[in-house]
Parts: sequence; structure tokens; C-alpha cells
Amino acid sequence: MDQAKDQLVADMPGAVGPESPGCLTGTPEALPERIARAYVDRMERADGDDPFIALIRSAASDERAATALYRAMRERSLAAYGPLVTGPDADERVDLLGAHLIGVTFSRYVIGTGPLSKMTPESLVRHLARTLSSILEV
Repeated sequence: MDQAKDQLVADMPGAVGPESPGCLTGTPEALPERIARAYVDRMERADGDDPFIALIRSAASDERAATALYRAMRERSLAAYGPLVTGPDADERVDLLGAHLIGVTFSRYVIGTGPLSKMTPESLVRHLARTLSSILEV
């Protein structure tokens, strides 16, 4: 991994995942809405410079870098959401959450074509909250 990618991984703990301080507080039932809003707000401000985008772009050129970024993101998500997402398959559902958001990131913020890329941020939050609610089973 080159020095810039090493630094990105090192900088990730404060930036990885959709969680923000307010995202993790509140009722479990509202968690999907909070995650969706935090993710969309962050991605709309990212201007192409975000760990999710770096993960997707590095996957094509540097599998080792992509794996390191993914692991850091996964560990951060499990630590953040572990206490909130419960049940025997909680880790699997948190992984599905990450996979879903990576797919949205690819479609909307990397490729930038199709209906997903044309949605208003509010519409994206609404759709994401609905799908995340199903994934997280809250």
C-alpha cells in the first residue's frame, strides 16, 4: 500500500462509517433514519473524498488497500453498531448494512448515473431508512 493509502487507513477511526455522535443515540427504532441521514449528509459533503469512495476506487487498482480499508470500516461499524443491533445474526446484519451503503456509494457517488444518482438527498434518506430498517430488523 502506498503512503497516501496508509495514511487514509490511519485517519479512518474518526471518519469511517455513517455513524456520527448523534447517530448512535436515540431509540433503536429510529436508528435506520439516523444512519441514512448521517450517511447522505456526509456523502453529499464529501466531494469525492471519503473512505467509502476510496474503498471502491482502490478495489479496482489495489486489492490489498481495498481489503485494509474494508477491514477498518467493518471494525468501526461493528464497534459502533454492535451494542444497538442485537440477535444471533447481528454481525451479519451490520455487514449487510455496510455492503448496502457501499453499493449506494458506487451507484450514486462513483458512477453517478441512473435514477439513484438523480434522487434528491431527502428522497435518498427516505429510501435508505426503509431498506436499512429491514436489514437491521429494528
